[in-house]
Amino acid sequence: MSYQPAVDDRYEFITHTLMDSSGEVHVFWHSSPQPVFLHLGGYGIGAPDSTSIHVKQTDDRLELRTPDYHSILRVYRAPTGLLTHDVLTPRPGWKQAHLFDSVGTFPTWRSAAPVPANTPTVIYVDGGRSRAPHQPNIRVELAPGKLTVHFDGHAHVIDLPW
Repeated sequence: MSYQPAVDDRYEFITHTLMDSSGEVHVFWHSSPQPVFLHLGGYGIGAPDSTSIHVKQTDDRLELRTPDYHSILRVYRAPTGLLTHDVLTPRPGWKQAHLFDSVGTFPTWRSAAPVPANTPTVIYVDGGRSRAPHQPNIRVELAPGKLTVHFDGHAHVIDLPW
């Protein structure tokens, strides 16, 4: 392998996080001349066992529910990608998986292929306990030099360097 990202690539990964009273919008892209895979994980939640994890999924949204928790990840603008969820189980000799109940789970979005530079990705995540997930009204507009995210009743303008 002649290309080594840690050695050869001195470019940036740019992130913006817009927070609401419940949930947040993540906006991110990179500036490397080499396309790279992108990935974002949502809120991790606990479950008594893997059979108590309920999954509701569409092309742009993944919602996970357990008896006490919920986690949602919704894609608003992104290159082609995969919505999945990982289930964490305790290691041998342990009763819990990390900070969760017996098992844990979290939603993820992963790009299906390496993503070219300056490709903004906009994803909403939220998680909570003993409450229904927040369903914000989010709209994304891309124009030369700016990305506008309408969220929480405000227009958040993010300057783009291209």
